[in-house]
Amino acid sequence: MALRLIYLREYSSSPLFYMPMGPDIQEYDEWARKIFAGSIFWKDIQIHSPFYPFFLAGLFRFFSIDYFSVRMAQLIIGVLAALPLYIYLSEKRDGSTLKNMVPGIFLFLFCVYPPLIFYQGEILSEALLLPLICLGIYFIYRAEEMGKDGVRKILFYSFSGLCCGLAVITHPASIFFLVAEAAYLAFHGSSLPKIGRGIKKNIRTLLFFTSAALLPILPVSLYNSLLSGRVSFVQANGGFNFYLGNNSDATGCCYLRPGPEWDAVHRKAEEVSKREEISKDAYFLRESFSFIREHPLQAAMNFIRKGVLVWNYRELCAGADMDTLRYSTGFQRIGRFSFALLGIAGLAGFLIAISRKESAFEYRHFIILAASFWFVQTIFVTSGRYRAPMLPAIFVLASFFISYVISGKKSFTNVIRIFIPVSLAALVVLFPSSPFANSKKENAEAMNILAEASMKRGDYDSAEKYIFESLPFYYNWSRTFNMLGNCYYVRKRYEESLVMYNHALKLDPEDYNAFMNIGIMYSELGDYKSAMSSFKTAFDREEKSPELFYNYAVMLMRMGRRDDALKSFVMALKLNPAQRMALNNIGIINFSNGNPAKAAEYFQKSLSLDPSNASLMVNLALALYSSGKKNEADKWREKAVRLDPENPNVKKLQGTCSAR
Repeated sequence: MALRLIYLREYSSSPLFYMPMGPDIQEYDEWARKIFAGSIFWKDIQIHSPFYPFFLAGLFRFFSIDYFSVRMAQLIIGVLAALPLYIYLSEKRDGSTLKNMVPGIFLFLFCVYPPLIFYQGEILSEALLLPLICLGIYFIYRAEEMGKDGVRKILFYSFSGLCCGLAVITHPASIFFLVAEAAYLAFHGSSLPKIGRGIKKNIRTLLFFTSAALLPILPVSLYNSLLSGRVSFVQANGGFNFYLGNNSDATGCCYLRPGPEWDAVHRKAEEVSKREEISKDAYFLRESFSFIREHPLQAAMNFIRKGVLVWNYRELCAGADMDTLRYSTGFQRIGRFSFALLGIAGLAGFLIAISRKESAFEYRHFIILAASFWFVQTIFVTSGRYRAPMLPAIFVLASFFISYVISGKKSFTNVIRIFIPVSLAALVVLFPSSPFANSKKENAEAMNILAEASMKRGDYDSAEKYIFESLPFYYNWSRTFNMLGNCYYVRKRYEESLVMYNHALKLDPEDYNAFMNIGIMYSELGDYKSAMSSFKTAFDREEKSPELFYNYAVMLMRMGRRDDALKSFVMALKLNPAQRMALNNIGIINFSNGNPAKAAEYFQKSLSLDPSNASLMVNLALALYSSGKKNEADKWREKAVRLDPENPNVKKLQGTCSAR
């Protein structure tokens, strides 16, 4: 745990530590906050599976949205996940060097491997996915050991199936692992001529395993199907992920990054899907299969490239894990190319294990795990993060390989048996060059993410610096100039901010954020006619933005139209129940209307989403004082003083209380 604590201490200096930003990470965080705020049922089919956001919301509840504690909890759970497999492997020791060394090496790799620590400490589904996979494998091995102990055998198979099913609603790629395990359970022990008899023999085992697996999958799929009006799986976006790895521009990795090109691709998909009344996934799948049909040779080369890149020595980028962010800590920089050694040992172990009947049987479920996630990345798209679910298998197979080398006979034949798989593994792991040759562009994307995180923390000087560093590659993205305009707006440099917002509109005339920002600026200046016009144009382009409704409500508050503002704040909350500022403003309106008790409820909800905000504590204390709850109000006032004694609102409340 010391390594994980060192890593978190280093990482905590980054603006991203307490402000999770970037692809996937931000979406998981926002969904978990909505659940935390009480929105259990999602209203549209999501682009992520639901189990991790619910798990994260539970951590938020337990640790009061303290990201250090949340990340540490994920890391602890990640380490504990290795213990069942370590115990199982330890029980397989038989006095031979080969089997005696495997458990210790496996546990060592699991505990110290830097990329795994990165994934387990990030706001990503892999933090939960790996423990579920580890438990699924452990239980299935236990079930197979039960012999004729029917009840315990059924329970272990059911537990394994349940873990695999939960893995699927954590990340849908796990369905390939689930299907592979179900196929193994159906056919194992059967010879080809007697395959029907073998299935009949294993039907009871298969029934309990698959039934337990379907328990979490079916409700999610059914709910998503009802939302979308068509048969849907545990999440949307599968079609786009397939397209990402299967089109004429595909590199094998997540080559299409957030930016103007990304926006253009998704905008076209939305236009076509609306016109033809199909889902975006259906559009992307159609485009992909058209490419495969029309360019079979290029498509085949893409599949081969992806299959090889799965084992690439680099941790290829998928979301907010570009090198600039991933290696921002000394600990991660030390392990930058650690997969070069692990990958060679793991792949060589895989090749040796499947060539030896005894080893193939011994490590069968680890082989199934590695093969299934290898296959899914070959079909869809690959990255270091998408490879992460393979790591338990890679650790075991690498441990087996090291043990095999140490325990093997020192003969020429045995040297050849080791040399050939090692050479093949080294060729696959080290030889292919990374498809991301432009590290400067990757760094610019990281700067863009850091800029947004810095803005959310109120550090506009750093945000502006990061934006300018990203400009050489994001000069044609409206989002960049919206952020730069916001930096100027906060410093009351209104003319410069308006220039930036107008430039954003020049790049993308449909960018509702730019119109919203112009409306906010005019509202600040008291030009409500121009502000109203800008907000109207923004609403014409986007009807479901909680930020748009919130900022529109703030303008109405300035205009003295509190009833209308309240309706808009409520609409913002309907779209995003975790809109902390909307909750606070509804509390302020209720307090002004002479309803402090109701105001206190909203202040309390707002504070639960931002537990370290002293100004919110002041608002809550004032509402409680007005409700006659002096003792409770004193506690919040004292807490605000301890937290931020220099806060103007805290000082004002202290002065008022002292005067009394």
